Amino acid sequence: MKSVFETNFFGVIRMIKEVMPDMKKRKGGHIIVVSSVMGLQGVVFNDVYAASKFAMEGFCECLAVQLLKFNVT
Repeated sequence: MKSVFETNFFGVIRMIKEVMPDMKKRKGGHIIVVSSVMGLQGVVFNDVYAASKFAMEGFCECLAVQLLKFNVT
């Protein structure tokens, strides 16, 4: 579980944290996150993978609203 979340969730967060300050300073930018349909609908026997993708979807949805004032989409 830890390794799946480390890659699929925390890895994405680390990357966003690296690029975010520059995007805020420039007042613009795009963040493109490649996810999975399992971030929207779970599939039997893929519970941990789906949970990591659900977490990423939720995080990015919340972040998108916060970054509107910086013109980052």
